[in-house]
Amino acid sequence: MSGIKVVAYASIVAVVLLAFLGGLAVGRKSSPTSDCGSLRQGALDSIKESDQMDPGPEKQFQTRVVLHVIADNPACFDASMVATARAELDQLSSEAAKEAAREARACSEDWSRVC
Repeated sequence: MSGIKVVAYASIVAVVLLAFLGGLAVGRKSSPTSDCGSLRQGALDSIKESDQMDPGPEKQFQTRVVLHVIADNPACFDASMVATARAELDQLSSEAAKEAAREARACSEDWSRVC
């Protein structure tokens, strides 16, 4: 009989321990990342740095990086910032696609051009 009690207590302890660990895992998965402060500060620093850059590919790249950081981490930024970042990324992608289509059309119309 004492063997049955030991198995019963061990089973209860195992169930309680599994429930506790499961709760921790769910809590961690559903809570915002603890890195939000550094993400926000990094985005702010990148924006300030980008503001001081001359227009060009490097500035465009820096801007896209910041927009992706904001859009990809919605738990760390307010909804307005996330929506704005996503809209800007959509617009930049649309403009890039239009430019690529113009370039392809120009190449197909002018065979002497190296594309």
